[in-house]
Amino acid sequence: MVSPVIVTRWRLNDRWSLNASFGLDQITSASTDSIDDDVSSASRVDQRAFTTIEAARTFANQTVGISAGFSNEYDYRSFMAGGGTLGPLPFRSIEARFTVYDRDDGLPGFAASIGFGWGL
Repeated sequence: MVSPVIVTRWRLNDRWSLNASFGLDQITSASTDSIDDDVSSASRVDQRAFTTIEAARTFANQTVGISAGFSNEYDYRSFMAGGGTLGPLPFRSIEARFTVYDRDDGLPGFAASIGFGWGL
């Protein structure tokens, strides 16, 4: 699968930056029949469009950012919001994310994640 993504970055000033990514990918139903119960003809295409927008502010020795995103397929939608920090903490980076998505039974699904990174 090829998934082209356009990534842009704007440096607004010495402290603020904005990043945005936009993407589109697709797979045929011959591939999806192996991973879901929705059996279909090989000519059907499952296409996904997605975007993420991030804003970051740099302080003296730390950067703090927030992000939001959206993904849409023919049968599935998700919204994401998150934030993180990069700097001299016990961990080099911390990121938290919360996602709301459609489930097959029509009820909303929720996911949350938190990640830590460290390095030199």
